Amino acid sequence: MGARVIAVDLREEKLERALAMGAQHALNGATPKLDRAVRKLTGAGAHVAFEAVGLAVTQEQAFNCLRAGGRLVVRVMNRVQLRPIPRPVDRAAIAGPGAKVAVGAIFAAA
Repeated sequence: MGARVIAVDLREEKLERALAMGAQHALNGATPKLDRAVRKLTGAGAHVAFEAVGLAVTQEQAFNCLRAGGRLVVRVMNRVQLRPIPRPVDRAAIAGPGAKVAVGAIFAAA
């Protein structure tokens, strides 16, 4: 069983590289209603989204691309970059059956 990878970036050369490395789809992060584009490709949204920029806006964007029960993994370089998603989130998205989950993976220099 494999994963279907949808790469998201603002830079075209990074999207082309992701496709060359095996991503099945590449979407520009500036795409209006990116979450709808992801749902169109997946049917219901992503099972897992990895966010590696560390900005609140990209964390929110990745969270919105998840399906019910999806998981957002936020990779940050230090605790200072990790911020809560700033806008109000639908309570059904984070509590109860099919809740979305956000987890952090923190990497710091030793």
